[in-house]
Amino acid sequence: MPPLGVQPVSWLVVALALLSAYRLASAQQEDSNLCSCTDLLWKPEPSHAWEVVNWHSKLVAELNAAEAKGGFDVLFYGDSITMRWRDDWPANEWGVGPPPANFPGGTPMGIFNQTFRTNFTSDILGIGSDTTANLWWRVKNGELPVMTPPKLAVVMVGTNDLGYTEACFRNGDEVTEAANGTISRMRHIFAYMRRNAPRMQILIVGILPRGAWSLPDPFAWPNRLTEAINTVNNASQALPKEDPMIHYIDCGPDFINAANHSLNATLLPEYLHPSTAGYRVLADCLKPVVDNLVLGPQPRWNVTAPLMDVRDNYTNTCADYKGAQYTTMSASVSPKLIPKPATQSTSSNSLYSSLDTTTGDR
Repeated sequence: MPPLGVQPVSWLVVALALLSAYRLASAQQEDSNLCSCTDLLWKPEPSHAWEVVNWHSKLVAELNAAEAKGGFDVLFYGDSITMRWRDDWPANEWGVGPPPANFPGGTPMGIFNQTFRTNFTSDILGIGSDTTANLWWRVKNGELPVMTPPKLAVVMVGTNDLGYTEACFRNGDEVTEAANGTISRMRHIFAYMRRNAPRMQILIVGILPRGAWSLPDPFAWPNRLTEAINTVNNASQALPKEDPMIHYIDCGPDFINAANHSLNATLLPEYLHPSTAGYRVLADCLKPVVDNLVLGPQPRWNVTAPLMDVRDNYTNTCADYKGAQYTTMSASVSPKLIPKPATQSTSSNSLYSSLDTTTGDR
């Protein structure tokens, strides 16, 4: 019997409210749509790619060696797209590796040296298959020289965070959730950089257009990843409003054939990594901004507070999530799941020869 003065209907209301709260709590504990994306990381963690087990140590050694000479003026951070500027990255499981120095039409390394090593010093800190979580770990473990910080960090990362959802795609919610996580982790990276190297400026390079390998036409654009790429890039573009030491540039439009709604196959011959011609386009896009930030007047870094870190706007509720079980530096999905393109040669220079014509917390 209810207490005096309380109508029986009130108990019914309370019971319904409790049931609703229970259901809401249960819903909040449901596993994320990303729990089956075994290559996608949530927190700082080193790369598991077998080809690059020692690559992080190599990059740290380069930074340490340069420290005695005052360090580098510019550091380029990223994944395989950044790594492939170099001429010494390890070949992947398809036999694709860097072209020789005398390769007809030039090489990405030659373009990089001409563009970013003529008037200042720079180094390339890219690791194949890296996600934002991997880069976050790297800058916290030796790849951010706080004693001799560069004038500028150029950061292009995030495509693998979105691409890994191809291996667990169900209804599209995975891509949206991955975009939110990517935005949060990128902010963690930039906030960490700004706290620990406050005189260093940051140039965020927007995620380039990329294909969705599981679609009939992987060169189609827009595709199922387009909205997520735009979401991440829009968030990056907004960060300079919070911190004037952070800048943003979008080189993506140069890689799209707007007339026929497709990626430019000359610049992105395997719909993810640029060809040598693609690297020339990327270099031409970046050069004016990088030159201005490095060679122009240096800003008053201590006028405003650095970018604030914030809590993640997503939640990992995967009950038994263990992190990445396998990765590949040559594509944004597991090599067990990605089909080998029928037209792709296994020659180490096939990526470059087919279409190129240009020269070159706390």
